[in-house]
Amino acid sequence: MASQRAITEGYLLSEYIIKSAHEKLFSFGRGAAKTPGQYKTEQNYLVDRTKRNILFIPISPIKLQEGTEKLFSYIKDGNERIGRMLITLMLWNEGVISAPHFYISSYFEEHKNEYIDIMKNVSANNDWTPWVIFF
Repeated sequence: MASQRAITEGYLLSEYIIKSAHEKLFSFGRGAAKTPGQYKTEQNYLVDRTKRNILFIPISPIKLQEGTEKLFSYIKDGNERIGRMLITLMLWNEGVISAPHFYISSYFEEHKNEYIDIMKNVSANNDWTPWVIFF
């Protein structure tokens, strides 16, 4: 993956790397018809379809550029696939893991209820510690 190679070669995490990774991740499958490589323009959210209520609302498109800038000054993100990839790259870059493994979604799917509860806790209480431990 280009982002892994860029970091291996000493490049710092940047908006270019994020957008390039986003373009690769969303160039096929769900999301391919949208704008891979570009920031979102519509609000997204996590919904419990059976209870018909919203569980988690990520950063709004209006605040995304500012949020990205904050990401670079204080590396912290919870943006689904991109966020998972960035965290994996950071752990690998710091030597916490021996190689980056990007498909961790199955783990989150297996522990979906716990994952959702922890994300709701972040939204409601700004309590990141349980989420970091879970991740």
